[in-house]
Amino acid sequence: MKSLYHAFEAYERRVNRGEFYNPPKKALKPSTPREPMLVQFGDLLIQTGMRLKMRHAASKPMTWSPLIGSKP
Repeated sequence: MKSLYHAFEAYERRVNRGEFYNPPKKALKPSTPREPMLVQFGDLLIQTGMRLKMRHAASKPMTWSPLIGSKP
């Protein structure tokens, strides 16, 4: 029982010193809109898909490129 009492006293001392005080966090600023970047990325994906479709329709062998990452 003495150990529990000493532990409680140590806890009270830490509370009195303010060790367990958590100040309220500041509100975060809303981030910048990402829509323009998403539109550009979507256009890039569409263009890449169209290029792949044209290559497939022309029956050209596909080669590796960093953009599409495919091999024949």
